[in-house]
Amino acid sequence: MLSKLDYTKHTLSLLPGDYGLNLEIALKDWWQDIRPVGGLRLSLEGYQVFKQLGIESYEFDIPPGTTAHAGHLVALNKHLTHPYFIQLGKKPRLVFFDGQEASMFALYGDIVKFTRGLNRG
Repeated sequence: MLSKLDYTKHTLSLLPGDYGLNLEIALKDWWQDIRPVGGLRLSLEGYQVFKQLGIESYEFDIPPGTTAHAGHLVALNKHLTHPYFIQLGKKPRLVFFDGQEASMFALYGDIVKFTRGLNRG
């Protein structure tokens, strides 16, 4: 499993040299939780960088009536081993940057069952 630092270094190596970022700035700007041991949830800026680089992603709409509970966010933060992004707002969605985790989510079909399964595993 790659760490947040590993993902950041690798992604920086894929960017053009004139992008103007260093490792310290990227670590602070690309992740929701900037602690080294924090989860792999991307910030909007990190998500945009991953998308700009064409890193394969899997997007799932979340029904607008679904309530985001802190427990769901904690489960994702604790158990997902690859970067992911949560878009909030009128059209919420969950974006995975790993096919296996995306497949698991698709099998469960919704965020409540998925996070419950993560907590059991």
